[in-house]
Amino acid sequence: MELRAQSKALRSFHRRVTPLGRTVDGHPVFAIDSVTLALPEGGRHFHRVLSCSRCGVEMVEWERSVSRPHDLAAGRRERLCEACSAVPRRGETADPDPATSPALDLPDVDPEDDATLAEARRSETE
Repeated sequence: MELRAQSKALRSFHRRVTPLGRTVDGHPVFAIDSVTLALPEGGRHFHRVLSCSRCGVEMVEWERSVSRPHDLAAGRRERLCEACSAVPRRGETADPDPATSPALDLPDVDPEDDATLAEARRSETE
């Protein structure tokens, strides 16, 4: 596998790779110019290994391949792992239900009481 990765890196990036180990899924991980890349078994292209912005767990960005030298120079992308993206932020609920939303959870007001309040406010301003 390392020989295949070396030859693919030399052809694609004109650089050598440094083996770093394996991902949790068992894919080999390599480094080129401080960029961590994974090469899946039988895969044709490298994929960037990113860390979660919240918890720091490493994950492979399978959506984009890294196959040319300018792909290595692409800026750092912020990503969230599946576990962190499922956790609601402060003030949010896990299941947003507009019927129980704090902004809509107002006491019921009779239309007559509402008219009385409006009339009282008008008389205060006059």
